[in-house]
Amino acid sequence: GSAKEGKLLVYEHSASQCLRCHKIGNDGGIAGPVLHGVGSTLTDRELLEALLLPNKRIAEGFGESSAMPPLSGVLEFREIRDVIAYLKTLQSL
Repeated sequence: GSAKEGKLLVYEHSASQCLRCHKIGNDGGIAGPVLHGVGSTLTDRELLEALLLPNKRIAEGFGESSAMPPLSGVLEFREIRDVIAYLKTLQSL
């Protein structure tokens, strides 16, 4: 995947709207987990599962179920690979 394309998808894709709920640095919302650092805490497989099966593993402090829709119906497979490539660049501070 392309981290450059993935960043565009995370920040600008009108259907996925990642930053409506998730925060990266000073950008985004607080309804979902902060994404900065996710690249050093989750494996590629765990990131894929989080995008395709958001209720499989809920981040601590975010309730019993996820309000996030599965991105398989929102993004193409190539776009999901790109988002994962970008998320892997988000290392811990």
